[in-house]
Amino acid sequence: MKIFHFALLGFGMIAVAESNFLVMPPPQSISTSGPPLDLSPDFRFFVPDHLGFSSERLQKALGRYNGIVSNFFASSDVLSPKGLALDGLQLEVKSADETLNAETRYDYTLSVEPRRGRAVATAHSIYGAIYAIETLLQLVRVEGGRVVLLHSRIEIADAPDYAWRGLMIDSGRRFFPVALVENLLDTMVATKLNVLHLHASDMCRFGVQSNVYPNLTDSLTGIMGGFYSQQDIANLIEYAGERGIRVVPEFDVPGHSRGLLPIVSQGVQFCTQDGHQNQIYGDPNNSTYNAVTKLLKEMAGLFTDDVFNIGCDETSAVGPCTINSTFALERALLQFIQNELGKTPEGWEEVLFDAGAATMTTIVDAWSRHNPGRRHNPGKRQQYAGESHNPVSARRTPVSPTEPCPWLRNGGAQTRCTFTRATWRWARSSVC
Repeated sequence: MKIFHFALLGFGMIAVAESNFLVMPPPQSISTSGPPLDLSPDFRFFVPDHLGFSSERLQKALGRYNGIVSNFFASSDVLSPKGLALDGLQLEVKSADETLNAETRYDYTLSVEPRRGRAVATAHSIYGAIYAIETLLQLVRVEGGRVVLLHSRIEIADAPDYAWRGLMIDSGRRFFPVALVENLLDTMVATKLNVLHLHASDMCRFGVQSNVYPNLTDSLTGIMGGFYSQQDIANLIEYAGERGIRVVPEFDVPGHSRGLLPIVSQGVQFCTQDGHQNQIYGDPNNSTYNAVTKLLKEMAGLFTDDVFNIGCDETSAVGPCTINSTFALERALLQFIQNELGKTPEGWEEVLFDAGAATMTTIVDAWSRHNPGRRHNPGKRQQYAGESHNPVSARRTPVSPTEPCPWLRNGGAQTRCTFTRATWRWARSSVC
């Protein structure tokens, strides 16, 4: 599927798209013809019995989407069709596997032929089937007392260009209520995004309940108030999974770590003792390492996805924190994630290009000075270009198909954005 590009002027946004784009994002191929086609009041999305498989997630999706269609006909102003009408979308799904990872397939085809009386979609996975439903619903209108498909003949074949189609929300600075996140997830599946990057801790706050260190969230009040309980996280992961969306957490260390101040008494040490405490110290006695790994182990148990992000961006040599001690802490934590937690580590570009801390399986997010595929550091050329590391993010396109949320330049200051159904939200990266 192709991705819309956006031009940003100041804090505004202009969508640049051809007027005949009927589906967002535009599919790999689409052919439409013929007049509008009525939907029957009995229209439904269904999987034929002969497939002989059951998927709870797909059944829940059919319930949601059939409810949407029923609502189209709930108004007294909608008339029953008098002629030919489409009575359903038959979903031919090859696999009931509900696994979500980088290998999950989302491809589908959609065919509408009026003489057949129903539309047919084919998909390898249940998530491709959900995308087919989303596409068809984007082609439905309620107009002139009729519920219609915009054209009576439609042929669509679609598959993602990118395995990681993500959106990042920065709850490490401000709390996003669960209802808002669910709204975002509904919007993500409508636009066929499949990774929610939950940036859960930063310089402002630690945003997930910890039973190991409950005081991390005890002091969150006022503008810094709000956090996700462990049950909230489980519910969000399930809500996202039902929409084909992975939830990848980020707990930012060793920089952007002021949210860990409440657990100084449990062993975490900072590079400075003034009001600018924001970077944790990899002390020679491993006091910080031991405290942080206990926390990361707990968080890794909450988030089921294979990928676990620890940031590792924007550190500096200050106080007792030398370049060597900081980079050594990053290396140790990434190795802990890979070897002890059994997950794929992820971090921002500094983790590879500055610290050289990335393990051979670490996902590297390019955000500022580097682009995926470019050979910046001769010493890393074979590793990076040869894909021993996995670069997934790019910074140049404001809504990039591979970047969960873009970094932009505004008057020399770095700003980060998050997208909701109707607005962009902005937060400066240097303040709480």
